[in-house]
Formats: sequence, structure tokens, C-alpha cells
Amino acid sequence: MTQRHPPFLPMCILVTLCSVTMPAFAADPGCKPVFDATIKAAATPSHQFMTETGANKAGPKSSEVIATANAMYVKIATNWQSRPFNPQQQAEEMRQALKTATITCQHLRDETVAGESVAVYDTHDKQESGSIVDSRIWVSKARGLPVKQTIDMDVGGKGGKSHTEVRVDYANVQAPAGVK
Repeated sequence: MTQRHPPFLPMCILVTLCSVTMPAFAADPGCKPVFDATIKAAATPSHQFMTETGANKAGPKSSEVIATANAMYVKIATNWQSRPFNPQQQAEEMRQALKTATITCQHLRDETVAGESVAVYDTHDKQESGSIVDSRIWVSKARGLPVKQTIDMDVGGKGGKSHTEVRVDYANVQAPAGVK
């Protein structure tokens, strides 16, 4: 089975960043804006659109994650699955994970995405398992939330390399029709 992330997930941006251990702010103060955005995203309803390639897959694999105030919905292929979700608990778990990590961050530049001013950051994490996760995240300057992310993961011979692209929408987030 291929290791999956996300997506900090939630959402991972939550779905992605959630599965990645994160470092303490003291270890790399440059990560604070990224972590603040990720924690805020954990407690904010969102709709994530993800496309993953690589990792021994036969073509791109698309999925979606919708996080509401009390549930998370994951779409794989054409099927939605739901599970209970507590955004405040997710944010607290992320805060705790931040206390023990190894990620480094670098602000690359400021730019505009869909008419919105964003700060672009690169992150790098070499995990104890030998996996390496490199991510680029676009954080809205006005809202302090991630709006886009790419994740490149090399699982050190345990499934190859994967590339995931995530786009996050925070407007009018609702549970998928017909899913409980």
C-alpha cells in the first residue's frame, strides 16, 4: 500500500500536512507562517481538490476532501465517504505535533493566485523512516490560509516518488449531496 498524505490534511493540506510530522517553531522560525496557516486551515471549513501522480500509479489519481464544522468527506474515484471530524481537536493535534519535528521552511516570494495576494513557501522534511517530503505552499496574505500546495514525496524505496497538487476553496463549503 502506498503511503498517502493529506493535504496539511482535513483537510490535509490538512490531509497532506497532517500526516507529516512538523517541527517546533524554535527549530525553524521561518516555518511559523506556514504552521499558523495550517493550524488555521484545520479549524476552517474547506473543500480540497487533489491530484496525485507517481508512486507506482498508472496515471493521475484525483480525490477531494470536504471538511465541515463536524464531518470530513473524502471522495475517491466516484465515491464519497464520511467520518466524524472535530476541527478544534484537529488544530490542537497539529499544535502538539509541531513540538517535535524536523521541517525547514523558506519564504520564496510573493505573488498572486486567482487575484489574491499570497506568500509562497518551500518546506523540507526528512522523516525518521527515510522518506523525504518537499512541499510548496501558497498562503493567502489577507486570510492567513493555504490556498494551494504541491507535495513531492520520496518514500526511500518503499513505493517510489509521488507528486500531489492541492487546491483549496473556503467559500460555500457544504457536505456532498446525498452523503450522510
